[in-house]
Amino acid sequence: MLESEPGTFGNGTQPYTISRKRKAEPDSTMVEMTNISHAVAFLAKGNTYFSMGRFYAAKHYWERVVKLQPSWAFAWYNLGLALGHLGKRAKALQMLQRALKRDSALIEAYVERALLYEELGKPRKAKREYTRALRIAPVSPRANYNLGSLLFDQGCYGEAAFCFRRVLRVDPTHASSYDYLELFRRRSKCASLNQLGGTM
Repeated sequence: MLESEPGTFGNGTQPYTISRKRKAEPDSTMVEMTNISHAVAFLAKGNTYFSMGRFYAAKHYWERVVKLQPSWAFAWYNLGLALGHLGKRAKALQMLQRALKRDSALIEAYVERALLYEELGKPRKAKREYTRALRIAPVSPRANYNLGSLLFDQGCYGEAAFCFRRVLRVDPTHASSYDYLELFRRRSKCASLNQLGGTM
């Protein structure tokens, strides 16, 4: 889950004004601060429910967040996560796209969209999303590892190995990347032996 500070705000908050002719009306700054306070609370509740595996409850609270603060990209991202876990992949893709419209550098949104496309059996679209993430952060371990796995499954072993080596530059202890590279080494060795056998 992605969590973010909503930013800092000025100290020019005005109190409610009371008029004898009409009821008290909140000034716009106070209303905005109240909305932010509620949105932060709902975001935290959603995060708690998500960590408990209660994805429907998390969705409920994150939907309230995006209504209060529609400009928060990370809130749309979280909502997309919940929908994905609920099996509503098409809707999840839409929410993640809304997150990216608000923050085109939100790498995790591209990665989640790629994973959803993989689940939908659309590897070309998945590869496109991973590639977009890597244009922003070329050394992202998660994007590189997931793209490497996808390429390996497609038989693009050289390209996959390149991705796994990138992961290991950032995280030298990443065991799964080592495993894939060992498989690549064995396949390369077998291919070389087969070629030698064919020329004898």
